[in-house]
Amino acid sequence: MLSRTIFLQLAATALLVSAQGPRPAGGCTTNSFTIPSWLVQDLKYQPGSAKASFSILNRPTNTSTDAACQVNKDGWSSCVTGDESFLAQIRVQDTLATVSVNQTWSCNDRNEANPIKFAAYGENTVNLDTSAEAYTPEITPILIKGSLSAPVSITPVYAPGPPAHNKLGCSASSEKPSWTLSHVWYSDTVGDGLESVTSRVFNLFLVNDVTGHEASCMHGSPVAGETGPAAISCIGTEFQSPFPNRYSINTVATFDPQSYRFSFNQTWYCDDENPAKPVQITASASTILPLKCTTKESTDYNNQPTTVKSCEPESEVLGVEGTIAQTTTLPPYSIEDPVPRADGCTLSSILSPKWTFSAFSLATGNAATTVTFEVILATQLRGFQYPIPVSVTIPHAADADWYPCEIGPDGQNEAPLWPYECSVKYKSDAKQIVLNAAWACQDLDDKHPINFKGLTETTVNTPLSCEKDAEGVNVCYTEDTSFTWVAEIKNVTWASAPAKI
Repeated sequence: MLSRTIFLQLAATALLVSAQGPRPAGGCTTNSFTIPSWLVQDLKYQPGSAKASFSILNRPTNTSTDAACQVNKDGWSSCVTGDESFLAQIRVQDTLATVSVNQTWSCNDRNEANPIKFAAYGENTVNLDTSAEAYTPEITPILIKGSLSAPVSITPVYAPGPPAHNKLGCSASSEKPSWTLSHVWYSDTVGDGLESVTSRVFNLFLVNDVTGHEASCMHGSPVAGETGPAAISCIGTEFQSPFPNRYSINTVATFDPQSYRFSFNQTWYCDDENPAKPVQITASASTILPLKCTTKESTDYNNQPTTVKSCEPESEVLGVEGTIAQTTTLPPYSIEDPVPRADGCTLSSILSPKWTFSAFSLATGNAATTVTFEVILATQLRGFQYPIPVSVTIPHAADADWYPCEIGPDGQNEAPLWPYECSVKYKSDAKQIVLNAAWACQDLDDKHPINFKGLTETTVNTPLSCEKDAEGVNVCYTEDTSFTWVAEIKNVTWASAPAKI
């Protein structure tokens, strides 16, 4: 079968909306951990006088300063800034300029009485436009991504951004958007509504020719008597990404079973021409699908009689053209900013370190007692991780000593929220657990984990139920088997682990 292209004419007015300027969401502390970075603006280099000037904006704090530099012929040149917390340097080589920033700052949005101190550094190189007397960057503002040296040493991982946002030609090709439809299928099953099933099923595969983004669109309605367009759910590969994006491709679609009209709006993103000026593009399209239908008598899963109309196009592939409905300019470089989210392993370990305990039990034999409990770091962003069992065997009359933990299997989880090493004291009279534990966090920088250590003293404040097993061991466990409690981790220290390859 030959493929056919369906052309559609839509009357729509393209809008250009500015969305410049808002501060990244998340607050000073969160942004300092996740996007320690600066925007360099208004960079000018005067080759005649060998002078340079620019302004620097700290993105997490939204504070800025001006810098003036006397540029040396070779190597780095220090700049004078209006804020002593900013240390800036510049290096100019022919048509290239490299700006370096080293800065310390504090955030008190989480704890006003005890601000968190940050230190970070970074640099970036840009091409200069040399057509005028004063050289300026070809792209402005300039983004300098930083690496933290305090309170932890990490280089945060940015989000990959929505599919094909930086693909060469994304912006230009989006001026004439088009899509490819395939695997189009529609069926209308008519029953009596009592004994036999009545339903409609519609699905197709939608590919954006500009970005290559693939979406599976489907609708299943239990009522065949519906009239008018039905809402269609379109889901793409962005939901499979382990890195959440601040911006995601979105498709809203409908299908009219009477006219076979398929209509949709889709939003995608481009910054291939200028990452300092990313754009959000929304386009619309609508077409009547050239479906060929056949009707036959059938039976449903209850073996009741039904009438089934099945429809599909003669061509396996259909082309659809659309028009741009709206273009929105987004904040500079925001395409790859991570989505604001709750505290994960690193922030929880620094700001409010706690363990969540559960499943406590004792097994007391003739010579020793085995203490068992489950534990997981108390964090807002747990994901699909669950507590891990920890046990320690303590000889009788020796419960004041430290004994090494036996940590249960973790399922080869690459980002665990539990100790990788620990030791325990258990004071039986007080039902007190003293846990000395070490754990690691790599949620912000998977190549440079942070190793933490801390001490927890906690009491099992719930009744225990005890019984002897077949071997005469006295086994005690919490009467409420779902009982959990949270305990603070004190004297927490941390250090950077060796880089992972």
